[in-house]
Amino acid sequence: MVTGLDLQKLFEDKIDNSYSDYVSDAKMQRAFDNAFLRIIENKYRGMDTQKEFDELSELMVIDEFLVINNNRFRTTPVPIASATTAGVFTFSAEHNLIVGDQFTVEGPTGYPNLGQTFTVVTVTSPTVVDVATPITAITDADNGSIVTVAQTTGFRNMLGDYLHVLAIEAYMYEIDEAIPVYKVYPGTPGVIEFFRPTKLRDKDFIFGTAFQNNNPTAVGFALVKQVSEFKYEIYEAAYPPNFSTPYELIDPAIIESIIDIAQVEVNWAKYLQSDRRISKSGEPSIDEPRFNQHKNFMLMHPQGAVCRAVSVDYIRKPEVVIDVTDNVRDLSLFYSETLLNRLTDEAVKMFYQEVRDPNQYQIADREMIDNP
Repeated sequence: MVTGLDLQKLFEDKIDNSYSDYVSDAKMQRAFDNAFLRIIENKYRGMDTQKEFDELSELMVIDEFLVINNNRFRTTPVPIASATTAGVFTFSAEHNLIVGDQFTVEGPTGYPNLGQTFTVVTVTSPTVVDVATPITAITDADNGSIVTVAQTTGFRNMLGDYLHVLAIEAYMYEIDEAIPVYKVYPGTPGVIEFFRPTKLRDKDFIFGTAFQNNNPTAVGFALVKQVSEFKYEIYEAAYPPNFSTPYELIDPAIIESIIDIAQVEVNWAKYLQSDRRISKSGEPSIDEPRFNQHKNFMLMHPQGAVCRAVSVDYIRKPEVVIDVTDNVRDLSLFYSETLLNRLTDEAVKMFYQEVRDPNQYQIADREMIDNP
């Protein structure tokens, strides 16, 4: 068992005795807080062995599926500027919400509407939305925020706990390259027939506004299963794809509205570097998508295509914060002991940096290099 108080004692054992009378709990906590972020970043940059993955396992999120708006998604909560009893939320940053999205209010204890979930009724501007009442007015600017919650789709469209991205898989399609449909056969599953052979194969994703209108939980996606050269059965979208749920096509109006579909390309995205923007060979496409960051948003490219969803692997912010005065919570249940020991060494370095003792800082740094 390793508690925050155990780390405090280990910290006191490692620092020079001449500083022992000057170390307060507040200074030590600050050193651990700074060290935690630094060690996560260092581990992330050098994460090429199983050892690093093991040490960060508590903080890694794999295959987080997001339904996104406008080819982008936020990587931080949206700060609230104000809210009125009429249901008008004003934010201090772009929200990227659309009608039907849901969000939850977060903030300190006693904050108005804390923990309540609201549904967007109208999007007035990039920083203003209307929600259904009742709502308590908010006048305390920038002390609260919102995060999106599972919607009718069952998926988030914001990463409120994001720290570092590892990989992004993009679900993209081109509207102007939609495949015309010859005929739709009602049933469970429904069957679509094309005029000519297509590149579609079993478990490929397709997009159609008719699918979105027929079943909002499908976000406009469906899966295909080839039955002949021109015909495909349709199944409910699943992640990872499977044919467990046939797609029901019964409504004549929905059937008549299916006049074309777009094939969804699923590919891993690469980072779009600014110096590659001038190179034609580096231009993104739906076959080779790219991403970059801007104003706490992750942007998916090419912007001319439609990226309706992404699957993200990332490092999240810790849910369990290390408190050097706590002697109850067992931190080894959340972090590896190797990482905790490394964290203490890094905190010692942070302390020497704060008190401006370069000699002790170099000694502590050398010990970390000799004992990685």
